[in-house]
Amino acid sequence: MECPLDNTAAAAYTNYLRNPKGQRDFIAAYATGVMVQRELKEEELIWIVEQSLKTPYYIAANLFCSGLFSDYRVEAADSSESLPTLFVVDENWAGVATTSLRKLAHKASVELLGRHLMFWEYSEKFNGMV
Repeated sequence: MECPLDNTAAAAYTNYLRNPKGQRDFIAAYATGVMVQRELKEEELIWIVEQSLKTPYYIAANLFCSGLFSDYRVEAADSSESLPTLFVVDENWAGVATTSLRKLAHKASVELLGRHLMFWEYSEKFNGMV
């Protein structure tokens, strides 16, 4: 079986996120390849997968697509003008995200930390930022 992370978003949706087994395979690959910086212990991976599977595959697929196709640039710009705004960005996206956010929401603070599950992997540091 090919790795879900080697596909386009459309292939991930079509091939993995439209059935329970595919959802499980995608989450396991995503958790180990994208979500955390360190190597997960087996029990941590099981926990992450089981937590993720509490969302039925057909809802997870719609959330995945919603995240891909949503555009909140106006809200991001507006929020930085009207209230204190903090973006905590995955270190892998540091260059692109920091440059974009500085232009778009120039009054916002931008911090870099970990990967997708930064709030879990680095909870004390994350909570300190927030």
